[in-house]
Order: sequence, then C-alpha cells, then structure tokens
Amino acid sequence: MRRIQSLTLQVIVFALFFLLSGTQVVRAEMKKGPHVRKMNITGVIAKSEHGYIIRGRKPAMIMTILNHDANKLAAFVESGKEVNLDVHIVSGDNVNIEKINGEPYTPDEKSIKGGAVKNMNLTGVIGKVKHGYVIRGTSKSVIFTVLNPEPVVLDKLVEDGKAVEVTVRIVSGDNVNIQAIEGKDYPQGASGDSSVRMVTLQGEIGKVRHGYVVRGTDKAVIFTVLNPEPAVLDKLADSGQAVEVIVRIVSGDNVNIQAIEGKDYPPAKGNK
Repeated sequence: MRRIQSLTLQVIVFALFFLLSGTQVVRAEMKKGPHVRKMNITGVIAKSEHGYIIRGRKPAMIMTILNHDANKLAAFVESGKEVNLDVHIVSGDNVNIEKINGEPYTPDEKSIKGGAVKNMNLTGVIGKVKHGYVIRGTSKSVIFTVLNPEPVVLDKLVEDGKAVEVTVRIVSGDNVNIQAIEGKDYPQGASGDSSVRMVTLQGEIGKVRHGYVVRGTDKAVIFTVLNPEPAVLDKLADSGQAVEVIVRIVSGDNVNIQAIEGKDYPPAKGNK
C-alpha cells in the first residue's frame, strides 16, 4: 500500500513539473524582446463586421488584422482551418501579419488602402468613458471608440441616453470617426482641442509581452505606449518608481508619451 502511495506521489510531482516547464516554454515563445513586438500564434482567420480577425487558440486571444488583403485571406477564411501565424503587434490587439504557415505574407497595398475606408451605419447610445467617448451599439452588439470626439455635440447625447443613428468610418479595429448623427453632418475639428487629448499622471513604466505600458498610481489606468524608447524606458521599468508622465491619447488606452518628469520625450540626442 505504501509503495502504491509513493508511486502516486511521484507521478503527481512529475506531472506538476511538466506543466510548469511547459508554461515557461510558452512564455519564452511569446516574449521575443521588449521593443520588437512580435508574436507567434496558432488560430483561425475569420471575417468580422470590421474586416478580418485572428481567433487564437494558442494563446487564447482575438486580434484584429490591420494589413488584410481579402484576396489572400479568403481561402483561409473559407477553409476554417487553423494556421500558424507570425504577427507584428502594432498596438493593443491590432496586428500586421508577417507569415502564414511559415510563408511570407505580402498583401497588395491597394487592397489594404481600399479596405481601410469602411463606412457603416448603426443605431447606438453615445457613452462617456475614462479615455473619451464610445458608441454602444443597440442594433449591433458592438462598442466603438470615437477618435474624433466633439464634446459640445456628444455630451448632450450622453446626458440624453437615447439611441441615435450614427454613420461612422472605421479607422482600425473598433476605432472610428463619426461622419454623421441622425443624418446630420458631424463637425470635424470644430472644438479644436478635442482630438488632442493630453493626460498628466503619476505612474510606473512597465515592460509587458507586447512592449511597454504606463500603470497609473494616482489614476487607475493602464496605457499602452505606442512610441517606445527602450533606452529610456528600460531604466524606468527596472527602477519600478512612479514618475510624472504626460501622454497624448491616440485611441482608447493607446498613448504617445510627450514628457517624463518634465523632460521632453523622446529626449534630444546626448540627453538620455
């Protein structure tokens, strides 16, 4: 009996060791350098309302394809089979495909440009969130981030809380520019500073799988840095200290750093 218990214990220990080792291998595959934001993913290429996406199985995540070429991706969508993809992460869950099943992916530039201008009509409620404004679809179960906010117009709709018909232009993924509301042209740039959204916060610079983030300590926010400078950010990430950061919100929680501790970012040569 004791011998059986001993063997059972050995099997359990071996299984735990195997699982932990496997986890480390997966992490090593995904983390291929802090500023070279590349990743290998196994998943299915699918068509969505906004273009094309990757439904990842390993790792389990959904990514929006920015450099989609309908002619080259149609066969993969129709087959529904899993493929192995090498991608370059542009921001958040937005990626450019570099290889499919080991073969270089070279999309037709005309196809990408043609697919980038996508207008659509939807019925939804305008909402205000931490980083700006969103459209919560009622006719379609979607949430869009508004890239061209005009507070003078949108605040009234937020307070009203009623669904309106909105014409939007999809820029990338779920990021849109409003073209019209209830059939009336939407002002473009009338409020001046509405599209330049600056935020000052105390935060820690962190290094993650896809690059760098700013974790707010005075505000509960996490921003993805779109303009990383490893020579500057690595030191701050290693120190773990909170610093004053001025960021410009590009879309959603994606930002460009403007200054750190009152010094211009990226610093002038020789002042790093």
